Amino acid sequence: MDEGAGFGFSWSPDGNFILGRNSATRLWCRTRQVKIYHVLTNKEEVLFNNLRHLPSLPQWLPDGSGVAVLISDELLLKGSDQLSAIKTNKPDKLVYFSDGKLFVGSLLTKSEEEIARFEGRNVFNISYSPCGTMVAFQVGGRGLFVADMESGDTRQIGHGERASWMPDSKFLVVSVVTDDGHDITGSDLFAVDVSNGQYTPLTAHTEIMAMRPSVSPCGKWVLFEDPAAGNIYKMALE
Repeated sequence: MDEGAGFGFSWSPDGNFILGRNSATRLWCRTRQVKIYHVLTNKEEVLFNNLRHLPSLPQWLPDGSGVAVLISDELLLKGSDQLSAIKTNKPDKLVYFSDGKLFVGSLLTKSEEEIARFEGRNVFNISYSPCGTMVAFQVGGRGLFVADMESGDTRQIGHGERASWMPDSKFLVVSVVTDDGHDITGSDLFAVDVSNGQYTPLTAHTEIMAMRPSVSPCGKWVLFEDPAAGNIYKMALE
């Protein structure tokens, strides 16, 4: 248990670490740390310490080789001896959100470019495409968006949640949740064509409340959960 670390944590791409930000109070001063937690050994490592202002959540580099944090409008990167990169090629761009603005930052030149604005909204569930040039994300109250990190083109493609990319970077698998204003009443998985935003149902023929999809690296399977029943399912993709 770590104080104040329950919001905004994220898994590393290889599933071995959790990235989070905790909070601590010392001498009446509240500060934050950015930490990684090793799932198997329960060890933890502080990457950034004594932070007064952390305007956005820390996030993993797409290959899992390090962590990016926006501190005082400066994008800082840090690796760790514990982290092992999944890919050999280092990503050169990173998407992050701050003060209602969405930026693409270059990891090589340390420059940044604003590509969209969502004043009064939060951006979350950022998912990088396998090809490394696109990113999918949700905007609170607005739906699902896809951005081209090369051109900066950003467009909405419906209202799916928890987007997971297919290996060809042409399709996403998302969950579409329904509710009655108070409780979740249903959820189904859909395949989304990124080029035209067309949704194809995957689980509508079942009674399962399918949520939080995760496509396998080979693209042949998708894992998802049914929180109502407490089960995890595996489904073949055609």
